[in-house]
Amino acid sequence: MSDEYPDWQDGKLKVVRNHEMVVSIWPSDRANALGWYDVGVEGSKEECLKWVRENCDGNCRLIAVPGKVSAADEAVRPTVGSSDDVGTIEAD
Repeated sequence: MSDEYPDWQDGKLKVVRNHEMVVSIWPSDRANALGWYDVGVEGSKEECLKWVRENCDGNCRLIAVPGKVSAADEAVRPTVGSSDDVGTIEAD
């Protein structure tokens, strides 16, 4: 892209996820869209996509690997006894 209209994917990005554990990349300097939470991974587009390839299935859903604690597991945890069906997420 041009200097006048830079591509948002050229800047620092982060990996975010929703309540269905689907991940995406998002500009680090922008607030998350409603319903999306930080996974705890930031970097270039290539770095973020490498993490997604290593930690997600072909549908961009986080993979639970026995014995492996992912950055997503460390960054967020579901609350117990939430009043809504999906639950809420609280950062540590």
